[in-house]
Amino acid sequence: PIKFIAVSLAGLIVNITTSLFVFTVLTNAGRFQTQTSANIGAIVGTIFVLVWNYTGYKFFVFNQETKQATQ
Repeated sequence: PIKFIAVSLAGLIVNITTSLFVFTVLTNAGRFQTQTSANIGAIVGTIFVLVWNYTGYKFFVFNQETKQATQ
C-alpha cells in the first residue's frame, strides 16, 4: 500500500504542477482568457497524470517481479 500511496501522491504533484505551468504560460502569453487557460491547464494536467499513474502502477506498484520477490 505504501508504493500505491507514493505513486498517487506524486501524481497529485505532477497534476498540480503541470496544470499551473500551462495556466501561467497561456495567461501570460495573453492568447486565452483566464477561464480558457484554466481549462486547458486542467486537461493537460489530467493527461500527464494519467500517463504518470499508469506507468507508476504498472512498473512499480503492480510489478509481477516485485510480488514474486516478496513472497
